[in-house]
Amino acid sequence: PLAVIVYFLASKWKKMTQDSQTRTYLITLFVLIVPVSLIAWAFGHVFPTFMRALDMVAFHVVSIMTTTGYIYENYAEWGPFFVMFFFHLTACGACTGSTSGGIKIFRFSILAKAIKRHLTLMTSPHAIVIPQYNDRPVTDDVMLGVASFFTIFLTTVLVCSLCLSITGLDFMTSISASLTSVANVGPGMGNLIGPDQNFFILPASAKWWLSFAMLLGRLEFMTILVLFLPKLWVKK
Repeated sequence: PLAVIVYFLASKWKKMTQDSQTRTYLITLFVLIVPVSLIAWAFGHVFPTFMRALDMVAFHVVSIMTTTGYIYENYAEWGPFFVMFFFHLTACGACTGSTSGGIKIFRFSILAKAIKRHLTLMTSPHAIVIPQYNDRPVTDDVMLGVASFFTIFLTTVLVCSLCLSITGLDFMTSISASLTSVANVGPGMGNLIGPDQNFFILPASAKWWLSFAMLLGRLEFMTILVLFLPKLWVKK
């Protein structure tokens, strides 16, 4: 988050360490990079040493999660596991309050707390459960907003992929192009728009759909979707 960068520049170390999202983000990076590097080295038969695998996996994981989109090697050639791994990673994003796209760590954290609360209430209906985030209570409005975002995000990806399939694109190209555009990452999957390819070959109609999907994802949906409310069309 940009606020954490300000704390860093101001040498406010305590406030930096107290940010739950930053801690979760760094832990997530570590949990993803180390095991996947071991898999790439031990089972991928691609990298001669673990350090080489760690270098390549770390670079691409950080690039995809921060939605920077830089690619050094075509990770789709590392094996089926890595195709699926980076495909799912495309939706994650980094932190709210930053320039990254995707769903972002904060929303995953709130969703996890909402699921935990729901499971607790299922087993203890009379319990009073107030989730906390950064030592602050998470209200129902926040959890509803996060759930709405997840729903709109996934619906947009599915609808966009259906529209792309009308233009004649195959399943992997359609779904990965939709996901990477909504998340504003960059590289897709498949033979046409793989990590070492680009979107030049796609038909013009597909590029229009993807451009709109990128706009929705970058402005995080609500800013655009609210314009379609009829009550805002009539001048009072």
